[in-house]
Amino acid sequence: HCGTLLGDGAGPGSAAPQAPRRSLASRLIALAVVAAFGGAFAYGWREMTKREAAQQPTGRVKIEVQQVVHSGSLRDVRGEERTPLAGKRFCLVTLLVRNLDAQPALFDRRRIKWQGPDGRQLDYDSLTPFLPNELLDASRIEPGTSIQGRLVYQVPAGVERFRLLYGPLEIPLPTAVLLAEKKWRDREEEAIRLLKAFRCRAADGGPRPWDPNISMEARQELGSLYHVDAEDYAFHVDLASGRISSAPDAETLVAENTKRDCFASR
Repeated sequence: HCGTLLGDGAGPGSAAPQAPRRSLASRLIALAVVAAFGGAFAYGWREMTKREAAQQPTGRVKIEVQQVVHSGSLRDVRGEERTPLAGKRFCLVTLLVRNLDAQPALFDRRRIKWQGPDGRQLDYDSLTPFLPNELLDASRIEPGTSIQGRLVYQVPAGVERFRLLYGPLEIPLPTAVLLAEKKWRDREEEAIRLLKAFRCRAADGGPRPWDPNISMEARQELGSLYHVDAEDYAFHVDLASGRISSAPDAETLVAENTKRDCFASR
């Protein structure tokens, strides 16, 4: 009732208890231990973060445009035709990506945009994954190495001028590449004419002409190289060299006797 402690030495003249001072000292010791462990943890975390940062790719990449091809149709290895949306055409861009530093570098193809003269930006066409392409899965490029591949865009038909952007940076479009693309574009009839002029050897060693009723369809593959379908046969015609060869990406290749007669020495 009076508030004094009961028990031995608990009279009114007794000294104050020491328990609170011991409790404060214990708390100070505990705080010191926690601080020590916290400092060690923070130091270890900083060191681990530094090591991880040192292992992260920090190299710079250089992106070069090697080829530009405009086409109204694409065809994959299964022989399926694909046409762009109404009012558009395909723009195939071949890129070479180099790592210029001594550190690994990261490359993200999703950052590459096609930009028209009106400032409109287009993403690459993700519906054309059938193109042989190192850029599809590549992200980390080791020092001294490079990757190459093609990206496809569906761009407004008739648009000639455009820019390529990697994030905020512009990728140079060499004038020579654009001139070469324009030089070989829309020469399907010439590719067909060269193929029709090509003669295989018949069984008797003489020339074997084409069936006059056979239908041929050509499309630009890359630069001066055209893919020509002649019904059951598929050919590559190079307008620059005049070389004729069987196309390796067709589902039905040239028959074995035709390959032997026509391409043994070419």
